[in-house]
Amino acid sequence: MKLTKRRAFNFLRSYFDVLNELQSDEDKLSFLMAIINKQFLDEDPEDLNFVVNLCYQSQRHQVEKSVKGWKRASSDTPPKGNPPSNPKGSVGSHPKEEKEKEKEKEKEKEEGKVVKHWNEDIDVNGYQKK
Repeated sequence: MKLTKRRAFNFLRSYFDVLNELQSDEDKLSFLMAIINKQFLDEDPEDLNFVVNLCYQSQRHQVEKSVKGWKRASSDTPPKGNPPSNPKGSVGSHPKEEKEKEKEKEKEKEEGKVVKHWNEDIDVNGYQKK
């Protein structure tokens, strides 16, 4: 028995569609084992016949993407590159700053101050001026 830490993977409809195009049970088994061994053991398939290899290659990108995602999710270290985004997804601003800005806008509305808008035809409430 080969050991693996991975417990499951998504079997995509595209795998099933390709599997149904194969004629012999031997080819179907080879295709399925290639996917399973890559998903659970990260082993690239070897000695596949031409048709099975062609079928596997058509799904290889998605299979490898799944394996890569699992490795990233199961690792203890954060991924390199992009830092974690803010909850609102805006770069460079903080939730506290955004709340303060919103409070200032509300105060300006209440006091009747004019809020500058890039489109001067729009009033403070967001409606077009008459």
